Amino acid sequence: MADGSTHAHRITQTTTWRARNALDDLLSDASELEAACQAALKFILQVIGRSGGALILWQPNQDDPPLLIKQALPEAWEAQDNQPSDRLRQAAALLAQRAEALLPQSFPELKDLSIGLPLSSEAGLRGALLIAGETCSEEEIELLYWLIPSIARAATTLQARQTQQSRTRELAHLQAELTRTGFGADSEAMQAQLIRETCKIMQVETCALTLLDELHEGWMISKSLGDQGQWVYQVNSRDGPGLVKECLRNGAMACSNDVKHDPRFDAASDGMADLTVRNFLCAPILANGQVLGAIKTLNKQNGDFDAYDQDLLTMIAVQAANALYGTRLIQQLKVTNADLEASRWELLGSRNTLRALFDHLPAALYIIDADYKLLAINKSRTQRIGQPPQALVGQLCYRALFNRSDPCPECRVRETLQTGQSTQRSERRYVGDDVFEWEISSHPILDENEQVIQAILLELDNTERRRLEAILTQSEKLAAIGQLAAGVAHEINNPLTAIIANAQILHRELPANSDLQESVDLIARAGARATQVVRNLLDFARKEEVHLGLTNVNETLERALELVQHEILARGVRLDFSPDPNLPPILASQDHLQSVWLNLLLNAIDSLDKSPGEIKIITRKLSGDIYISVTDNGKGIPADRLTRIFEPFYTTKAPGRGTGLGLSVSHRIVKQHGGRISVESTVGVGSTFTVVLPAS
Repeated sequence: MADGSTHAHRITQTTTWRARNALDDLLSDASELEAACQAALKFILQVIGRSGGALILWQPNQDDPPLLIKQALPEAWEAQDNQPSDRLRQAAALLAQRAEALLPQSFPELKDLSIGLPLSSEAGLRGALLIAGETCSEEEIELLYWLIPSIARAATTLQARQTQQSRTRELAHLQAELTRTGFGADSEAMQAQLIRETCKIMQVETCALTLLDELHEGWMISKSLGDQGQWVYQVNSRDGPGLVKECLRNGAMACSNDVKHDPRFDAASDGMADLTVRNFLCAPILANGQVLGAIKTLNKQNGDFDAYDQDLLTMIAVQAANALYGTRLIQQLKVTNADLEASRWELLGSRNTLRALFDHLPAALYIIDADYKLLAINKSRTQRIGQPPQALVGQLCYRALFNRSDPCPECRVRETLQTGQSTQRSERRYVGDDVFEWEISSHPILDENEQVIQAILLELDNTERRRLEAILTQSEKLAAIGQLAAGVAHEINNPLTAIIANAQILHRELPANSDLQESVDLIARAGARATQVVRNLLDFARKEEVHLGLTNVNETLERALELVQHEILARGVRLDFSPDPNLPPILASQDHLQSVWLNLLLNAIDSLDKSPGEIKIITRKLSGDIYISVTDNGKGIPADRLTRIFEPFYTTKAPGRGTGLGLSVSHRIVKQHGGRISVESTVGVGSTFTVVLPAS
């Protein structure tokens, strides 16, 4: 009986681990929160042998309804759905407030309840899992407790991703609205739109815009919107205490999550009438090195202001600076044009003033006529091509700025010239290995008869904003992969160690001429290959120190080929390995280089879609560098994907065939060795990956 109990426990524990690993794999492929929850609920019901249940998640925004995922609910549960007295949601709400299971006897109001378990995470996720049917056994409850953290982690990650995507769309909408109202020279409308959109994006109770008084030095004006949309003004001195004044003086962010106990907070200048302030966040509005004012947000709806909120408000402040600065310049431009009619001397003075303002715009700006001839261009635009503005005026814009013989195909300025409507588009430009992203808008210039005679083109550099968004997204990915890597290392490395160790024991005990020696050797090499996969995952999740030594590149390639020899023979691949026998040894990490070759070889094998498949490997020394090229005659990589194949988590393989980590890890290893990796590919012909390593 004792032996049988031990065996049963071992089987139960193994089943638990397998179930959690399978659930982790299932959720890792999900890209949408609702789809992930549906898959998780279906999986759990299958594992414990129940047919009905529900998964409820509260949204980050408390005003949004909870996400309800259900499957084969009892009729009594379905009849209550969306009713004020819904026992299903009452049970879920009870679970969200407590940290223990909800058993049938503790909530008899919900008929046929098997068990309810709370779902929560440190990131603030709240939810509940409700199972219908017969009462769960202790083993099933223990299994559910093992599986719930996987659902919480995946839901937290997907909720954060959806929030980030929503914020990105809101920032893009804010940019479009500020551009639209700003170029209409309607400063009041633009500022009102800025305040409304900032409250929505930052999820705060209220927001205010503080501007430095240009006419009366030493004073500042705070503007907010009242309940009826009217302006509420507050005038204060720039001197004295206060977080807003500190922000204006230092040109830096000011934040307080407990203003009641913060001596820096000044209710007169930082607060608002009839508002009890809990927390406060303020960002300076800077344009061309000049402080124009500040934007402050009060009382975050959920929790405290964090680093993400500070980055978000900084990006909003950048957009506000461009809009305010641009609006001011356009207003000054209109005033200047009116004054130009007075006299020739005023014309000359106003032209010089306009030129100075025009040149110091932080955004690139130029004006063309109906024939694409440049009439004016500021220094922000001409500095990118290294010529003064006067050298370009009078030339065709597409020839002077882009070295083209005809208009740019994606340009929408012709639409503005023909219809009198403003246009907007995004464009990516590649300069070497760097990628720059621009927001390009065109706006009409009308004559006295309201006819379009010219167009203004504005180019806003969004590269830094995209970089910050990418950093935020990548940090979320790295956090998730770090947790996954730790679990994988613990769960896979231990059995792999046992496999490799036992294979080595068999290798020593078998006779040297035994036919089983080759099989044992294959087991050991396969175990080593699986260990390397885990190491690659850990290498990506953490920065690992590379230990260098004198290394023969050809030998590392030969060892990599041994690991894929079975795959090459099984698929009938023609292999042409042409190593240079005179390659000098280099200072490198043998294991890391071998992992690079192994990844390139496996990718080449996976790409082969014709018979016979061919892979050619060449090593040679040129001009003090070692060149290693891996060429295949596979399906090739489309041109629009070539620029992204070295990005983490990006893969051109079919779902389930790749993680998107291999080339990213290989790229990092080659960079750590002071080398570079490049690719040339033609669809239907094949691909060539070239690695260049310094010889000394």
